[in-house]
Amino acid sequence: MSLSTNINAYIHVKPILDAAVAHGGGRYRLESNKAAIRWRLHAYQYRKLVAQSGPTNYDKLILRIEGSVVIFGVDAIEGIFTRPDGSMEPLVKRQPEPDDALLDFAKNFAGGLGDLEVEDDK
Repeated sequence: MSLSTNINAYIHVKPILDAAVAHGGGRYRLESNKAAIRWRLHAYQYRKLVAQSGPTNYDKLILRIEGSVVIFGVDAIEGIFTRPDGSMEPLVKRQPEPDDALLDFAKNFAGGLGDLEVEDDK
């Protein structure tokens, strides 16, 4: 079975993934184990397509199946890396910045305004 490369074919998974990210995990119950496996497959394909433009908030999610339930966990990298010279470096996974097209537009618009003088109407 080949999967579509059109991101719109998987838009139904976005609200669930967004909720899992917002709440730091969760569960999504479907009607059967087969449906849960298929949904997770769609979620992986959606994440793959979204990630083509760079890191996403979905990158930290781990999806498992238990019966008819998709369980969302959060990947956390914590530990201490030891270099060959014996020095140590704590590891913390940097969270990607969320995609916000409106915020990006506002920043670009504001940057293009330059130095404006504002007059007080009083």
